Amino acid sequence: MGTATASESRLIVCNTGPLLHLSQIGQIQLLEHLGRIALTPEVNAEWGRIMPHRHLPASFQIVEVGSEWRRRAAEWVSAGYVDAGEATAIALALELQANWFFTDDPAARVLAQSLGIEVHGSLGVVLACAALGLIDYKQARTAIEELDTVSTLWVSKRVVRVALQALEQIFGLSE
Repeated sequence: MGTATASESRLIVCNTGPLLHLSQIGQIQLLEHLGRIALTPEVNAEWGRIMPHRHLPASFQIVEVGSEWRRRAAEWVSAGYVDAGEATAIALALELQANWFFTDDPAARVLAQSLGIEVHGSLGVVLACAALGLIDYKQARTAIEELDTVSTLWVSKRVVRVALQALEQIFGLSE
């Protein structure tokens, strides 16, 4: 029996934003490179409303949130912290003790981090794939540039510049 690679054993809960933004630039498969992807039914339904003619990779698992965590998610929604998709995704990340939570929503990021979850967005997905040697410099640079110019992800020019600098450091192109 072989041992699982780090990406095979890494459990990631993903919110709609990275699904959408990476799909818009033709790079949704990057998510699969990083680990097992779990989505809540709410995130899956939101994806279906936004992208009715695009299917998610078959390897993505749809996982129901348990009743105690569902109650907590409802509290976060009632308090106005996040919407239902984000709340259930955060709850699922906590329930499953996911290694990472992927979101591009600032409020979801803050809430998840305050609860001790490691959070990354679409740019982080690209940088992680580059750092792990799963994509080359040109692929990563193109993905970062397209997240800024092609996708609906709002990201400041400063953040794009920092991501490109990080990419150069990953590939040893900066001093």
